[in-house]
Amino acid sequence: MMLRADGIAIHSIKRAVAHHFGLPPTQFDSAVRSRNIARPRQIAMYLARRLTNKSSVEIGAAFGGRDHTTVLHAVQKVEQLRDADPAFDALVRELGRIIPERISLPAQLPPDLAEASRLAVLNVVRTAKQEPDGGCNGDAGMIRAALAELYDEEPYLRVECRDGSMAEMLVSPRGTWTMLHVSGDRARFAGAGTGIERLNGVVPEPGPDAAAETAPPESPSTDPRPKTRNCNRCGEEFVSEHAGHRRCRSCTNIVRSHNLAATEGLYS
Repeated sequence: MMLRADGIAIHSIKRAVAHHFGLPPTQFDSAVRSRNIARPRQIAMYLARRLTNKSSVEIGAAFGGRDHTTVLHAVQKVEQLRDADPAFDALVRELGRIIPERISLPAQLPPDLAEASRLAVLNVVRTAKQEPDGGCNGDAGMIRAALAELYDEEPYLRVECRDGSMAEMLVSPRGTWTMLHVSGDRARFAGAGTGIERLNGVVPEPGPDAAAETAPPESPSTDPRPKTRNCNRCGEEFVSEHAGHRRCRSCTNIVRSHNLAATEGLYS
């Protein structure tokens, strides 16, 4: 019997199993089906199911976006092989014993190490906010916690992508936002910015002048000089650069940011 252990992540199990078989962990995410790759992959899926609390859907997503039925098949296959082959059973049992010992985290880190780890994560996330296209990725829970501590950002919208991963948008009351691409227990930055209004967890509905946003544009003006207008969203005056320019720069950024929640990162 294998006991679940706190602090074990799926990617850590993948690395441990891949190391045992002399394979790069990336092979488990590939489409290769040769036995020397497929069997270790099935063992890693089996151990992920037995040693963690992750669902079959989450485990499949962590193995190259595979369907949950592939994980169920792997678990069934490994159990059949364990029953039929004592040597294979001994191998899986040994991996199930040593992996928690090697990679699980203690229930509570020493205060100085825990604080150093927290500060390191905060520094990485702060840098990623400034350069969201830098490919920063890590544990989804730790990234969410850092965004909450640094910017008061909380999950606002989640959209499922075609490959089973999730596009998640976090928003703060101050108007900052972050887009994460989440696959299993891992997340990477897909975008970040400012300009989203959020009060008590609700993005305000458009005001009474919202209908004006869909009105047909005015005829082009013959006067080439900039014209002062009132924004049809917030009512503030701004300098219009052309006849169809109906929103101030701030409101334009807000509307664009709303659109990002439904589109950015979905097919990354």
